[in-house]
Amino acid sequence: MGGISVSSVALLPDFDGEGAGQLLTFVVPAPGGCNLKCSFCLIRQRREAAGDHLQPEDLVHFIREAAERSPIFALAIQGYEPLLPTSLPYTRAVLEAGQSLGVPTTLVTNGVFLHEAVDLLTTLAPAKIAISLDSDSAAIHDRVRGVAGAWTATIAGIKRAVEVLAPRTKLKLAVSSVLLPSKGHHLEGMPARLQETGIKEWIVNQLLRFGHEK
Repeated sequence: MGGISVSSVALLPDFDGEGAGQLLTFVVPAPGGCNLKCSFCLIRQRREAAGDHLQPEDLVHFIREAAERSPIFALAIQGYEPLLPTSLPYTRAVLEAGQSLGVPTTLVTNGVFLHEAVDLLTTLAPAKIAISLDSDSAAIHDRVRGVAGAWTATIAGIKRAVEVLAPRTKLKLAVSSVLLPSKGHHLEGMPARLQETGIKEWIVNQLLRFGHEK
C-alpha cells in the first residue's frame, strides 16, 4: 500500500493518552436533507437529522453539562453532512465547545463542501477529518453517492485540505470508503489515488446485507 494505513474500524480520531471518559457523537440536523443521495444512508432511513428543534446553543449546553458530570475524551460530528450551510452552525458550535474545553474533535464529511470550509476549519482546528470517497473513478463514486459532480468537488476539497488545512494545524486527514457487496473493483485504484493526493490513512467500511432472499 506504499505507506498508506488501511483500517476497517469506526471513524474515530486518534488521541494520545488513555482515552478515559465519554465519547460524545453528534448527528447534526439538516432540515433540507443531504446534498447526496446514498442508498445505504442510515441517517436518512432512520430520519435522525431531519428536524431542527434543537439549536446550536442547545448542543453547547449539553456538552458543557456532560463535561461537568464526567470527563469527555472526544467529540465526534456526523450527520447527513456537517458542512451543509444549514448544518454548519451546529458543527461550528460543537467544534468551538471542544476547543474551549480542550477536547479533541473529529468530523465525518462527504467532502463536497470541504473546499469552501477549509479556512473556517483552520480556526476551529478539529483533530481529525474523515472524507468519503468510494472510488478513484468519478463515474463510480457519483453513481454510488447519487449525484453527478460529487467526486470532482470532493477531490478538490481533499487537495485543498492537504495543501492548506493540514500544514496549519495538527489535523489528521483520512479517506473513508464504502465497500459494497461484490463491488471490490470499485476500490482497486484507491491506493494510487490516495498517494497522489497525499492521504496516508484509508478507512474501508464493508456494507453487508442481512436477511435472506425469497
